Amino acid sequence: MNRSSVHTLPQWLAAAAVALICCVSALATHGVLEFGQRSGVLQGDYDAHAHGMVLPVALLAVVAGMTALLLYVLHLLGAQPGALPSIARRSAAYFGWTSTSIAAGAAGLLLVGMETAEQLAAGRFDGIVSAFGSQPIFGLLLIVLFSFAANAALRACCHWIAAAHARIALAIAAPRAGNGGIIKASSSRRTRIAQGAYDCGASRVYGRRAPPVLG
Repeated sequence: MNRSSVHTLPQWLAAAAVALICCVSALATHGVLEFGQRSGVLQGDYDAHAHGMVLPVALLAVVAGMTALLLYVLHLLGAQPGALPSIARRSAAYFGWTSTSIAAGAAGLLLVGMETAEQLAAGRFDGIVSAFGSQPIFGLLLIVLFSFAANAALRACCHWIAAAHARIALAIAAPRAGNGGIIKASSSRRTRIAQGAYDCGASRVYGRRAPPVLG
């Protein structure tokens, strides 16, 4: 893996993660609004049409998540022996207020697109604002909250993976390193055992007065 791909890979991974956040936020907001309207807590027209766009958006979220995972695995497989890849640590830097704002805006547009397509499929159109329910400020607040929560979760996941990166990289590099390290460790262990046996010998403990059988 060349240097340019190493530097651009966290950007592609972050882009896939932001797409995942966008889809998850839109689906979660859609689900809350639909449940609230069906239970009578919220007012709206979500029950007036079928929700045929939920499955495609859910599949898009799965594709985005699998893409991010694939990019991460490819980075690990392309790491040089002895290297400690830090793509998770570099990717965590992308998950801040900027990514939250982008994901929230994209999720809002995605939710509008979902509801617009569903309404047009039902032969009517209630307006763009209807995608956020009878109280648009509540729907927009849900979008922001879900985007922030998903962004924070991915950032925490990146920090957790970064902490484990050394163990992961060493596990991958171990088969490539050969038996040199094992032989060195074994010889060092034999040296310590021999030194311990010498120090614990009867002649070392009792001196010249040690019993002959223990000398």
